[in-house]
Order: sequence, then C-alpha cells, then structure tokens
Amino acid sequence: MLHFPPPEQLRNLRNLLLHVAGLLCHPNTPPRAAAIQEVVDLLAETGVERCGDWLSMLEDTEVNRTALDCVVRHITSDEWEDVIITDSTITSARALLPLIPSKVVRIELSRKESDVQGLIFEHHKYTVLHLHHQYRHPDQATLCDSLLRAMPRSHLKWFTGHLSGAGTQLLQEYRGLGYLRLAVCDQDAQEVLAAISAVHASLPQLQFLLLHVPVGAVRTQACTTRLPGCPVVGLVLSGVDERLLEEAVQIAQLLQPTQRP
Repeated sequence: MLHFPPPEQLRNLRNLLLHVAGLLCHPNTPPRAAAIQEVVDLLAETGVERCGDWLSMLEDTEVNRTALDCVVRHITSDEWEDVIITDSTITSARALLPLIPSKVVRIELSRKESDVQGLIFEHHKYTVLHLHHQYRHPDQATLCDSLLRAMPRSHLKWFTGHLSGAGTQLLQEYRGLGYLRLAVCDQDAQEVLAAISAVHASLPQLQFLLLHVPVGAVRTQACTTRLPGCPVVGLVLSGVDERLLEEAVQIAQLLQPTQRP
C-alpha cells in the first residue's frame, strides 16, 4: 500500500503511520533506523509539518532518539511558527526544542503534577506562559516564581499563574506583557496586591488584568489595595456561598480600581 501511493491515499494512512512509528520505536523492537526514517518521511508527506504535530508523534514514540533526529530534519527555519507545549507534550518538547531553530513558544499547562523544568531555551521566543492549575488553586506550594525567573524577558505577552509578592515584582521587567491573570492566597495577598499596583506603571502594554481570589482562603483585611485601572479589569471570586456572600461583596468593593483609563 505504501509503494508510491497518491497523496490523498497517503493522508488517509496518517493514523496508521503514527502507529507504525510507535511500534518501530518501542524499546523492545530491534533498532531499525532506516524504517524509522522512512515512516517519518512518509508522515511529512501526509502533511505533518508543524512542530505541535511532531511533538505529539514523538511523545507517542517515547521520544526515541533515532525518530527525534529524523524529525529535526523536517523542522523548517520559520522563526514565527508557534510551538504549543501542553501537559501531554512536555517530554518531547524538552528533547526537541534545543535541537530546532528559533520558534515562538507557548506553554499552556493545566495539571498540578506537570513538571515544567527544562523547557526554557535562550534561542526561542516565549510569548505565553499559562499555568492554569496554579491560577485556579493558589497556595504556597503552587508559586510560579522560579519558572518566571527562567523566562526570557523580551517576548512574554501573556501570563497566567500564582506568584508571591517578590515574584509579582519581577513582572515589571516584562514590558511587553499585555495580558495578566494572577491568583492570590491569604499568605501573600497584601504583598501581591501592592506589587501589582507598583509594577503597573512599568507595563505600558498591559490591556487585561484578571485577579482570582478564593474568598474562603483570603481575609478581607488582606485585600485593601485597589487594583490599577487597566483598560480591562476582571475579578474572579471563587468558593462563594451564602455564608461568604457578604465577605465577597466587601472584597469586590475594596479591590475595585481607583480610576478607569
């Protein structure tokens, strides 16, 4: 079936070829470099060309080194191609990113257990860092400070996560930041809110600010610093029931921006 098939037939065989790649790269399969090269070349002919597709393929093949080398040959030098790293492609991204030309990289993770270390490489342009679990469930164990420190300063435009007060201060160095979603918890609410107000003047591109406050985990007294007046300001109050409704209203009143732009 694979001897000189027409392009439309080859495209229909993409899922089959992905399974073949997985079988060829299985640890218990004898090394077959020529066959792996052939199946990677055939996948490229089916239209697999974007880094995200290759990341998924490599993840399914347990990042076999031979397959990795074959894939690198098919990565173009288009520096504005987006590479989106998700929870399911972290391992393959760690292996592929240091070997390919400069790309625009988006990191979008949702799982608590996702290990984000080893994903930052100087020659790539990191524009998005979304750590959704840390944003939704803030506590002292979910701080994103160390990862933010590792991010190159010049290209980051979107950030979602949970920072300490000191980590929030770091944001003033990301002058291209346009979209910011931050969570607070009781241990650092006052510091984070004060830092947001302090760094706002250093972020000329900031258009969207969203703050998540889990009402049951934050004392009203910790929310006395008003949010700055960005073009769009949002407040998410979670965990609100009848018992906490009055406190939620107080927090919303205390945090409302001092002025609108």
